Amino acid sequence: MTIDPDGPTRPPAETGDDGRFRVRLWCNVIAAIVFAGAGAYLLLGADKGNGILGLLLAAMIARVLVLNVAERFD
Repeated sequence: MTIDPDGPTRPPAETGDDGRFRVRLWCNVIAAIVFAGAGAYLLLGADKGNGILGLLLAAMIARVLVLNVAERFD
């Protein structure tokens, strides 16, 4: 029988890691990709601003909604 140097393993519920951090992380990663794409689109000379403003607004709303859903699992 070997002794685990890290001590006994505990289920995720006892350690507090229930996935909320990963949900927030991926929300921020997706939002950053959308914002970076929108910024690149603007920098590359977009002539119509309405579509890109709509995309930015949709990305912000989606991020807020997903984070609110993640908070409900607190």
